[in-house]
Amino acid sequence: MRYGTRRIDLVKFDFALLPFLALFFLLFWLSFCFVVPLVRYDEPEDVELPFARSAVPDDNPDPCRLVLWVKKDGSVWFAGEARSEQEVFDALAVEARLSRDEAGISDRLVFIKADERVQFKHIRKLIEACRDPSVRIWRLTFGVRP
Repeated sequence: MRYGTRRIDLVKFDFALLPFLALFFLLFWLSFCFVVPLVRYDEPEDVELPFARSAVPDDNPDPCRLVLWVKKDGSVWFAGEARSEQEVFDALAVEARLSRDEAGISDRLVFIKADERVQFKHIRKLIEACRDPSVRIWRLTFGVRP
């Protein structure tokens, strides 16, 4: 009696594997293309910008600007999440370090989109954080509805 001489036949599939894999990758690609942009939406839903009579649309926005959303309860959002005051300050400090001139003043743009019902004290905190000696950001813009 000899051991290990028995041949094992390969398993045969009754359906074509290549079209199945192509369909699987196509569905994966479509779900990736349609679901990811929905998940990565940075704007909070319940922020209503104030109206302005003399607002002009920005046709060429700075792609590197930091956009801060302030909801009516005073919470500050960026990158799709509510952030603490320290996280906002740290983000402003990082933005300021990215572009400083010889005087140590940052040329980075901070775009504040605040709800029309938010109290000014919350906006003032952001302005004071930008004026902090370690940050020194002077370019602020405010989002409004024309």
